[in-house]
Amino acid sequence: MDAENLHICICGGGNMSHAFAALLSNAPGVSSVAVHTRRPNQWQGNLRMYPLEEHVDEVQISGRINASDSSNMLRKADVIILSLPCNVRYAYLNQIKKDILPNSVLLFSPSLGGIDLLAHKEFPQNPAIFCQRVPYISRILRYGESVSLSLKKTVACFFSPSRNMPKEKLFSLAERLLGIKVTELQSPWPLLLSNSNPIIHIARLCELVHLSPFANVPYFYRDWGDEASQRALNMDAELARIFSSLGTPFQSLEDYYEVSGVHALTEKFSSIPSLHQIKTAMIHPPTSPLWIPDTSDRYFREDIPMGTLFIKLAASLLSIDVPTINDSLTCLQRFMNEHYLREDASLNLPHWTKLLGFNPVNLMKERLQASLSLSERDMLSLNYNMLNYNILSRSA
Repeated sequence: MDAENLHICICGGGNMSHAFAALLSNAPGVSSVAVHTRRPNQWQGNLRMYPLEEHVDEVQISGRINASDSSNMLRKADVIILSLPCNVRYAYLNQIKKDILPNSVLLFSPSLGGIDLLAHKEFPQNPAIFCQRVPYISRILRYGESVSLSLKKTVACFFSPSRNMPKEKLFSLAERLLGIKVTELQSPWPLLLSNSNPIIHIARLCELVHLSPFANVPYFYRDWGDEASQRALNMDAELARIFSSLGTPFQSLEDYYEVSGVHALTEKFSSIPSLHQIKTAMIHPPTSPLWIPDTSDRYFREDIPMGTLFIKLAASLLSIDVPTINDSLTCLQRFMNEHYLREDASLNLPHWTKLLGFNPVNLMKERLQASLSLSERDMLSLNYNMLNYNILSRSA
């Protein structure tokens, strides 16, 4: 890899991929930026970039961006950025893995749903960067033509080095690629058990469900209420107990957002300028002029199965009670007509396994075994066997 002549391939064509493409095409030391997408003909070669904040009309033009549905660009890439919806990443990785060279650096943003474990299994020789949260807030204005975005101040990453790419070089590369301050996660647990979208979005969705229907489409963050804040803090406290059981440092929502208490968190979410314009995905029910949350939106279909359910699974394996998480999942699955939990609040593992395309119990057990004492592993084995029996006996 020539550090001053990088060839970058971005996989996906969503909000974050537009942001990565626009920013990296103008970055020093980047020779080329390519986007691997199913819709290459809709990319115009350059992107217009607008600030996400209100009342700012400044526009910048990106450098040259090549879009293609050919896998050839993957073989030429020094860095491959995977910024795809969590629910399609596993199938996509299986599709392209033959085209990824062992020295290419993989960057995942975000890293929910156990993608770090699967990447290590499928690409053991590749150095990798796993972003805990997305580094930017971005929204496509016109597909392949323009994007509005705002850079966060910092992002935490977990690094998986290789023989030819030690951690120090990966860290430096991450800061160059992301263009913001990077901090290192000492453990991969915050990737798998995240208090970002799997807590924040789910808490707000429950509030929206309780307040529905609406005469007008609410803003997701600007109209944030105390009910969502209280639920988020309760879920965050339950997640903290899981991290305590694992002996792993945990950064609470209050610490991350530098607030204390329900009202302060509400004020924080409702006053972040870059989040002001994000409206809630809503639909009209049949024969009604009022609005209700759209359950086909990714906040429902991605953040729950790829995020919150992994927290629930860890709690089940560690015998930790999570009443607010249970209540939140029950609230949303009822609204969605889904079946993530059974009536006794246990995981409906056959259904979830089918959605994921792999057995999440096996994935979680591999990670947990490295973090527990011998006596705790005995308890883990018992719970693991019970959960797998649950999958086998109820899958019919």
